[in-house]
Amino acid sequence: MNLFVAAVAVSAISNYTSANILLKLFFIVLLSLAFIVLLKKQGYGILYLFDFRKNVFLLRLLGGLEFLLLLNLVYSVNIEYGLFKLIQLNLTAFPLILILAKTLELRDEKLFEVFYISVIGWSILTFIAIAAVNPFDQSTVYRFELTRWSHVILGRFEFLLLTILLGINVTGRFKVYKKYAFAAIILLIIAISVTGLRSVMLGTFILVPLMLLIGISRKEVKKGEAALILILLIITPLAVRYFISNDTGKYRIDTLLPTNNQLLLQDASVTGRMEAYKFSVEKFLESPVIGKGLGGYYKSADSTGIQGGRYPHNILLEVLVESGIAGLLVLGYLIFLIIAKTRQMSLGVMVFFLAALYLAMFSKDIPGNSVFLLGLAFVGDSKTNQISGK
Repeated sequence: MNLFVAAVAVSAISNYTSANILLKLFFIVLLSLAFIVLLKKQGYGILYLFDFRKNVFLLRLLGGLEFLLLLNLVYSVNIEYGLFKLIQLNLTAFPLILILAKTLELRDEKLFEVFYISVIGWSILTFIAIAAVNPFDQSTVYRFELTRWSHVILGRFEFLLLTILLGINVTGRFKVYKKYAFAAIILLIIAISVTGLRSVMLGTFILVPLMLLIGISRKEVKKGEAALILILLIITPLAVRYFISNDTGKYRIDTLLPTNNQLLLQDASVTGRMEAYKFSVEKFLESPVIGKGLGGYYKSADSTGIQGGRYPHNILLEVLVESGIAGLLVLGYLIFLIIAKTRQMSLGVMVFFLAALYLAMFSKDIPGNSVFLLGLAFVGDSKTNQISGK
């Protein structure tokens, strides 16, 4: 389970280098070997790993996606980058989907309990790591090093951990670990403010109150607990701004204050995003039906440097540019499948994938947002693998 969490986290790295590809391959191979060991402990042979009779619909779906991606690559205006994206998806997203599907097929409650404990552990370790590493050393932010700080990758990871903890708490599962989960939620709220990824901070202000209200309505969260978390949610960004000494961290928090709207609109990251969105619309209009092909968004930087980039940091615009309206319809179908099927299992699972989709609207490209595609593992076979839940 820890390897699975690590593999998902590594999949969000989007710098297209040979080192990055080898790192992802390493984690997938390691995860596959660990899963084979798990199967043997449960009395299954290695051939069980390749038995997808209960997931025929999933295999057809992934095969169809692979075909569409290859077709998309054929007419791409940037085949080299498109090929990199295809490799990334085949190294991370598709293997992770299949491994998760086989794990769900085991229906081992103990396995999910271990996963929950791992999430609590990862939450605490993430907070400790933030305390140990200088979080605002921008000189190494984009260099691939073991100790580097990437507020994007870390902030997204924190948000997904928080979503899992809140989702499981409001459904009332694993109550024996509730006090540890409660402490982990508090630490993650602090960590998110220190990390300073603004889309995650904004998402946290939406997610936490909503999940707490659901928990109270289900009598799974006490009003006192909810009040404490909400108070911390409000005061933590202000406290972090007061205590941290780095101007970058303070600036990120300042731009989210309602009184500083103009400051946010002048931010280089925001103006860069707006330029990317504008460029996306222009590229989409050049080929609105089938798009420019996989990797076709790529544009070089101008003299200001803010217009360059491989992707628009928005999954909808990325699909529109590269696959046109046809691709957007396919994505819409996948979103419908994931939300509908995960809701059948539990509210918490559905909220997790909604949170992953939310993150995909603000950062990374499609391979970097492959965590959302993991929801396809819950689709199963429409005839033989129906998933039920409250």
